[in-house]
Amino acid sequence: MKTSPDPRFDKNLKFYHNETKILKTIQHIHLIKIFEFFENCEKIKKNGEKQYFNAIIFELAANGDLFEFINSEKFSEDLARTYFHQLIEGFISNGEDLFFID
Repeated sequence: MKTSPDPRFDKNLKFYHNETKILKTIQHIHLIKIFEFFENCEKIKKNGEKQYFNAIIFELAANGDLFEFINSEKFSEDLARTYFHQLIEGFISNGEDLFFID
C-alpha cells in the first residue's frame, strides 16, 4: 500500500483514479498489479488526532521494490541487463496504447 497524506495529492485525484483504472487492467509477470485506489481514508493517531490520506493498494512485493533493490545491492552488468529487459518487456507487451512516464 502506498499512501499520501500530502494535501497537494487531492488536486490530482482525477488523475489517480484514471491511472489506477488503467493499470488495474494490465497483467504481466514483470509488472506489479494495482488492486484499488481509496480516497479520504481516516486514521486515528495515538493522540486521538484524525489524519486523512489517500491510498493505492498494490500486489505484495515480498522482496521489496526495484528501487530499494537497486540502491541496496551491487550487481553485475548481466543481471542489470536482465532486469532492464524484463522492465521493457512489461511496458511493451501490455497490449494497450499506453505510455509510461514514471
